[in-house]
Amino acid sequence: MSGGTRNEITGGIFFSAVVQGRDITVQLPPAVTPALSGLPAGSGAFTGREDELRRVLAPLAPQALPAPGNQDAAGPAVVGAAVSGMAGVGKTELAVQAARTALDDGWFPGGVLFVDLFGYDSVRRVEPEVALEGWLRALGVPGEHVPPGLQNRSRLFTSILDAYAREGRRILVVIDNAASHEQAGPLLPADGRTAAIVTSRHRLGMLNTRKVDIGVLPAEDAVTLLRRAMAMLDPRDTRIDDHPGDAATIARLCGGLPLALRIVAALLADEPSRPLAGTVADLSEAGARLEELQYADADGEIAVRAAFALSYARLAPEQARLFRSLALNPGAEFGLDAAAVLADSPTSGVRRTLRRLRAAHLIEDGSADGRYRFHDLMRDYARERLADEDAEPDRVAAHGRLTQFYQRTAASAARRLGGSEDDRFATREQALSWLDTERANLLAALSEAHESGQWLRTFALAADLSAYLEFRHLVDDSIAAQTRALDAAARLGPRQQAVAAANLGNAYRIGGQYDLAESHLRRARELLRGVDLVSEGDVLHNLGLVYFRMGRYARAESCHRADLGICTATRERRRQGQALTALGDALRMQRRYAEAARTLDTAIHLFERLDASADAMLARVNHALTCLDWRPHGSASFIIWQLCRALKTAEEIDARPVKATIFLNLSAAYTIRCGTCHRDAAIHWALEAAALFRSLRDPRQEAGALRNVGIAHRSAGETAEADRHLRQALAIFAGLGASKEVKVLNALLAKPAPQPLRHEQHSRDEDARWLTKWCDDLPHAVLRGDTARLSDVAFAIY
Repeated sequence: MSGGTRNEITGGIFFSAVVQGRDITVQLPPAVTPALSGLPAGSGAFTGREDELRRVLAPLAPQALPAPGNQDAAGPAVVGAAVSGMAGVGKTELAVQAARTALDDGWFPGGVLFVDLFGYDSVRRVEPEVALEGWLRALGVPGEHVPPGLQNRSRLFTSILDAYAREGRRILVVIDNAASHEQAGPLLPADGRTAAIVTSRHRLGMLNTRKVDIGVLPAEDAVTLLRRAMAMLDPRDTRIDDHPGDAATIARLCGGLPLALRIVAALLADEPSRPLAGTVADLSEAGARLEELQYADADGEIAVRAAFALSYARLAPEQARLFRSLALNPGAEFGLDAAAVLADSPTSGVRRTLRRLRAAHLIEDGSADGRYRFHDLMRDYARERLADEDAEPDRVAAHGRLTQFYQRTAASAARRLGGSEDDRFATREQALSWLDTERANLLAALSEAHESGQWLRTFALAADLSAYLEFRHLVDDSIAAQTRALDAAARLGPRQQAVAAANLGNAYRIGGQYDLAESHLRRARELLRGVDLVSEGDVLHNLGLVYFRMGRYARAESCHRADLGICTATRERRRQGQALTALGDALRMQRRYAEAARTLDTAIHLFERLDASADAMLARVNHALTCLDWRPHGSASFIIWQLCRALKTAEEIDARPVKATIFLNLSAAYTIRCGTCHRDAAIHWALEAAALFRSLRDPRQEAGALRNVGIAHRSAGETAEADRHLRQALAIFAGLGASKEVKVLNALLAKPAPQPLRHEQHSRDEDARWLTKWCDDLPHAVLRGDTARLSDVAFAIY
């Protein structure tokens, strides 16, 4: 109006009546109001979440949000981060730390809106319309102007957030403990400028947020959290630093769960004179951990069990029943088939239930797709619920179904590994894969059976696992399993005692404990003599292998000839070939090379006729070694070709101990027959052998491979490098008490380095072209699957 009052309102946001008057100026308050800065206090013990913190902050940054109207055509923009994880894992703490970091960086000048929805608490649960009413009031909307209904409040909330953002006052929304999409969704900002953090025990995959799934803390971080929590309560308390071993054990027994660690810290702070070892003992007591992990004060009780109970209470009956039953699984991890057996239901429905339990973070992902596991404390909770809610006959029936499933399937896998047909596994590879996957469960089931006095089941499981454990060179597992089987067999009868003693002897053999191996195998033979000729032959075979390792080659030969006689009499052609293979090696070590070569040739041709490539593999290795030792015969190219034929099969069937042995023999072939021009190949394959033997936990063979590395360097005149590897081998042999090997290596180290080895004359004349063109790369080609060169070399040799 001309000459009248001029009204101008700038720099403000209003959601109620505005007083008009001359030259009225309204500004936003210079500081954030208490209602817009209501974050819980963060903890000074926060640790070990650097990567997760970055992932939560990434979608909150101002540059991460698109300009209004410029959303990607592929879909709406991400509006923040959704943090999910099991109860007590520290979701709220991570959200609070991220929010405070973002506020400190100036990303949200408008402040933060925080609400705990108590989504898993039936008493304190906050519905989204109630949360919106509180937020609208905090944003300056008078109570009488807060509209009724969820949708109306949500629309108004979005408009206000947009208005704040346009004024340069972005607000961060933090939604804690949401139980579902329906509870959290209406609270998410939809203006395209504001950001949010949501926490939930469920994976809220339908929210328009970046997913950040967090797990328990690694061991080192768990100890750090424990130390920091203790220091906050009493800076003078040094028990964590004074007793690091006990602290690490406490962290492990708490499963790296932050809630459990904070409770332990509080309990320790209340008893400053209590040693950590006492807490270790309390937490180690069977079935007592959840009882120990609770802390009561004037405000109530904080307990791991109570946190888990809130998640469990939301399960449907069939989900809760499966959750409880899964605690019966003997090992840490389980698959769909085992879960279906426990549920006594089709796999399709069980698969859906497992996914729901995983989405609720009551179980965790396992080592592969379709595999799951419990957190240790959650498994304790599931066992408690199982004992309280399921009748004993139901528990016994479910456990029986599961144990029978493992036992029957292991028997099927053993038959397939042994070369027999089986309906359960179409191929040997499938059987081996199943055994690899379920090994921990099978060994745990065997242990359970033994502890509960199920002698026949103990014996049967151990017998079925025997060949597999030998194939995988799992020495400790094999000895433990067969020791239990022998104890069980004492209650069953002489036949079972013989089988168990034979298997235990074989376990000691692959573990290099030859005296014990001989003792058990001799006992097995006495029990079988005149009772079971075929089984006696098996024992003689393994006893011969023991004598071979003990250096008693004449005795080894005697055992293998006796075994060969039995195999010939019983017309078992495959076992006959196996006896010939072992006999040839015993003859080689007695320097009867021509006889050894003929014996091994017979074995190879027999296996080729039987299409038994795995058995032919071992015969080829022994044949190559015979040619290698038999200096006037067998060209270098032929030796390497034989070893590569064996390597091809070892790679196909994943025979790791045999692969390591072939690598070792390749290094010897390149060193002895090929001289310094193939030094690199000799050293490479010896180092490969050492690494593979190390992974197989076979220190004796690892030391032998390191010795070969040293010898290859010595043959090339590289004394310093040679001595370094020879001393490594010496240290391992000394630690094993291998006096003979120690004496040989000490003598070798004391000698001056020899002149570099040269090719033998016949190698110069006959092999040089093939060694240069093929043999250095031939093993690499085999491992790459390029085996055409094997045929080319064979054509040239013959």
